[in-house]
Amino acid sequence: MSVNTHIELPGHVCIRDVANAIGILAGLPIIEVARNHNKFRLVKGVYFSGFVSAAPQCVFIDLLEELVDGSTCHRAVYGFESYEDSDYQRALTAASSPFWLAIGFRLIEFFGGRLICQDCGGAPVFEVYGPPCSPEKIYDLQPLRPRDLAEMASFSAYPNEELERHSSEERVAYMKLLNILPNPNYPP
Repeated sequence: MSVNTHIELPGHVCIRDVANAIGILAGLPIIEVARNHNKFRLVKGVYFSGFVSAAPQCVFIDLLEELVDGSTCHRAVYGFESYEDSDYQRALTAASSPFWLAIGFRLIEFFGGRLICQDCGGAPVFEVYGPPCSPEKIYDLQPLRPRDLAEMASFSAYPNEELERHSSEERVAYMKLLNILPNPNYPP
């Protein structure tokens, strides 16, 4: 059994905002897309997938590009149901690694919430109260720095996590395996 981190967020936080924030913090590019006289921004390399018949209460968020920690692949589960002992209605669960702890800390700073560093107990818990930042400010977030990852390593169950590195072709094969379709709004 692995040790996870839980990033608990308020119920009003939209999954698209969380995914975009994660992508930006992970160092993925923000792209501007024009469709039918409308312009909007996306974060390239963030994908959603799920298994509705087995787990309709959650969705996977996959990051599949070159990321700030040197990997090309990270995955978290975004749950739409809260834990019994939580005041928050959303929870992001991922491996207790420096990458996800740094992402989690910045997410709760932005949206408010609670970061449980390790779900096996005894590890630090960080909580941020107060009004969350406006979703329009997501695109003002800055990617994590190596220092951010190093600062969270001591709270991690896996401080020396082995990074996943995949070629472009391997990432495409992984997407097919998970039945993730490329976003048609991404420019080629």
